[in-house]
Amino acid sequence: MRSLRLLAPALAAAAIAVGAYAQSPAPEPRAIVQKSLESFNRDLDVRRNYTYQKRVAEKQFDGNGNLKSSETRTYEVIVVGDQPRQRLIARNDRPFSPDELREEDERRRKAQEKKPHHNPQKEEEEERKFVRLIMDTYNFTLVGEEVIDGEPVWIVQAEPNPSNHPTSMEGRLLKCMHGRLWISKHDYQWARVDAEMLEDFSVGWFLAKLHKGAHIFLDQARVNEEVWLPRRELVNMNARIGWKSQRMEEETVYSGYKKFRAEARVTDVREAPAQK
Repeated sequence: MRSLRLLAPALAAAAIAVGAYAQSPAPEPRAIVQKSLESFNRDLDVRRNYTYQKRVAEKQFDGNGNLKSSETRTYEVIVVGDQPRQRLIARNDRPFSPDELREEDERRRKAQEKKPHHNPQKEEEEERKFVRLIMDTYNFTLVGEEVIDGEPVWIVQAEPNPSNHPTSMEGRLLKCMHGRLWISKHDYQWARVDAEMLEDFSVGWFLAKLHKGAHIFLDQARVNEEVWLPRRELVNMNARIGWKSQRMEEETVYSGYKKFRAEARVTDVREAPAQK
């Protein structure tokens, strides 16, 4: 009994502390998004350390919604130097033969020779510009909380800022979209993104047009307790390229994440939940 009496004040203090924590207000939503973008930038080098496979399933439909064509492509993404390089290894779930792999390697080598030299400083500046663009384009509202795969997250709604008037193509595209972000409370990473086109977006007069209603979904998973990496992407859109209109759906599923460092282990990524 004496022990219980001695413990009582400590238990009461702990209960008060827990209650205060539970009732403490969430950070301001704009601060949550800002911190999440900074976290993403800090993790760029870690992301580049991982190899993986991705399976891209593409479907095209006619104006009546009937399936016109479908194709799947499986890529192996490897790290060359400090950059990821993808290699096509299967089409329609049929693995390539050794001869086909050699042809693909040669095609990829020639394509790589034509690419400009990698500039880390320029890439970092582009990432900083993207952060500024996101923060300038949207107003943010905290609309709820949730648990995804055991990870507590904030749900933040992003709506275009009417006072923002972007001049770049990227800024104009973002201004045509709105969506929700599921941001981890633990490390401020994006666990999920769900975005939709609010209006048509055109590139040039006749070059291309992305129609209102296009939908983008991204689901991510924590890998090796150090970084969040894509698990599933889904894009549905109606578009016009030149004079040709098309409706398409593209789903990309990522698997087999393996850290490029020799001491790392293969990490399984849990299957993504079915899209609502």
